[in-house]
Amino acid sequence: MEQKFSILYNEFYEKSSRFVHLYIKNDYIADDIVSESLIKLWEVSKKKEIKNNTAFLVTILRNKSLDYLRSQKVKQKSLKKIQEIHNKNLTIKINNLEACNPDQLFTSEIQDILVKTLRKLPRTTRLIFFKHHIKNQHIRDLAEEFGISIKGVDYHISKATKALRVTLKDYI
Repeated sequence: MEQKFSILYNEFYEKSSRFVHLYIKNDYIADDIVSESLIKLWEVSKKKEIKNNTAFLVTILRNKSLDYLRSQKVKQKSLKKIQEIHNKNLTIKINNLEACNPDQLFTSEIQDILVKTLRKLPRTTRLIFFKHHIKNQHIRDLAEEFGISIKGVDYHISKATKALRVTLKDYI
């Protein structure tokens, strides 16, 4: 039996290899297809008589080559689809980063922290800080308005400033 396979192999390997290499440009895969096809021809010939070994072998080679090429086509379509998805994701990320304005992000975030911090302070401290820094009122005017000394106004301003330094330490 092994001798019959050697005869088949010697008779058909070279022609089969050239045929498959016309379509399959990968030497290892083409050689695998040829070997598998010769083995199949041998196994079938052990079970039944084949009238035309060449035609039967070419059919096997053709089918195995077609199977491989079709699987490659499916693989390529899948890879292309994956690449398209990857490119879309990259485009989205690029667009998001280009549209990102750190000044706006931090301004909004800082304003939130500022408001929350000032809300925690006593009403007088909050009002004095707000009128001095936001409305640009002078310390003397604030001292008169609140009926406290200039040092008292300074105290409230420094108390609010200290609280803001603590809560805004990551932004300063």
